[in-house]
Amino acid sequence: MQKLLILLFVIGLSLVGCNQEASMNEPNDMQEVTAQNESLEVNSLTIYERKNENYKILREVVDTTEIKNAIKIVENAEWEENIKVQMESPPDYRFQMGAITYGTWVSPTKDSLELVAEGQSRYTKLSMEDSKALYQVFTGQVLN
Repeated sequence: MQKLLILLFVIGLSLVGCNQEASMNEPNDMQEVTAQNESLEVNSLTIYERKNENYKILREVVDTTEIKNAIKIVENAEWEENIKVQMESPPDYRFQMGAITYGTWVSPTKDSLELVAEGQSRYTKLSMEDSKALYQVFTGQVLN
């Protein structure tokens, strides 16, 4: 009986790992709605950039100062809740903090970023200052 429980536990962990990987590869998957009011502990931040219809890893951020800055910007953003957003194109960038994947668009004027918490009906347009800082974390470059 104990061996059966261990086997079921191992299978369950395997399925959870496969599910998390699939959620990063498929931007249209709905994700579990999770409150993100607590401060996050993130050791690395992987930024994905859209190339045609696929997403490729653009940058793996491991610098704790950059990660903390990104978390602060996302957590302190003025989010519009319960809103359905219809963007003209898929996100330019994607990243995950905690259990939430964020789609990120560079505005048409290329001076700010717009974020959607995928599967959560949450949207925000960042200030120019926060947009520049987050874009710097994402790309290592300056937002125009």
